[in-house]
Amino acid sequence: MMRHVLLSLALAFPVAAFPVAAAAQTIGQCAFDPATLSFAGTPVVQAECLLQHVAQGNVRSAQPLPKVLRALLETGGAPPPGAIETAIARFPEPYRAYAVANAG
Repeated sequence: MMRHVLLSLALAFPVAAFPVAAAAQTIGQCAFDPATLSFAGTPVVQAECLLQHVAQGNVRSAQPLPKVLRALLETGGAPPPGAIETAIARFPEPYRAYAVANAG
């Protein structure tokens, strides 16, 4: 009986029984490449695509990036030397201790 059920399932779902390698292609409007696990374009282009407003019915509309985010993406995003330590020093406890232990 069990063999009959398994045979029926294998015949009903042949794709699941014999998986086929996915073709190398980009996915979605923002062109995600599963081979490299990355999106196409510069960091600014990626952010503009990924942060689009999506309304009901999958209606997309561009929205401007905040100035500070655009500036961080255009300059590499790393804070100047010493800025992280200065910022963490201003945190109240217990957040300061947590940030010191976990900030990379």
